[in-house]
Amino acid sequence: MNDLLSRVTPQTLGIIWFPKDDVDSFNPYYGPIDYLLDGLLTAHLETSPELSSRIIIGENFGRSFYVMVVKKIVATEIEGLQTLIAQKLQVESDILVIDETGQFDKIEKAAFKIKSHLRLYK
Repeated sequence: MNDLLSRVTPQTLGIIWFPKDDVDSFNPYYGPIDYLLDGLLTAHLETSPELSSRIIIGENFGRSFYVMVVKKIVATEIEGLQTLIAQKLQVESDILVIDETGQFDKIEKAAFKIKSHLRLYK
């Protein structure tokens, strides 16, 4: 848990997470991401459990913090995330990608506007 939290810096605008299975508290990334979102991940899952992908906006380091949980790459959903964060990107900005499903190459292609800011979390 602490390793993921230590990788989020003031320059981190968000996280794109490809969970391997269902998004629940048994996933090792669930707790840290829910912590970063001040419980919004849990609240969002409770109110909309049927969604396959979702963008949740919280706050971290006094700025908007975006988390996109992706089960299937849909170009319009990726475009929505890019639109939300494009104006906030700076040279030093990064977006962590947690790839439990091996789709990093696909997200790089779909997220062409933010590709240079993606950092694969290992």
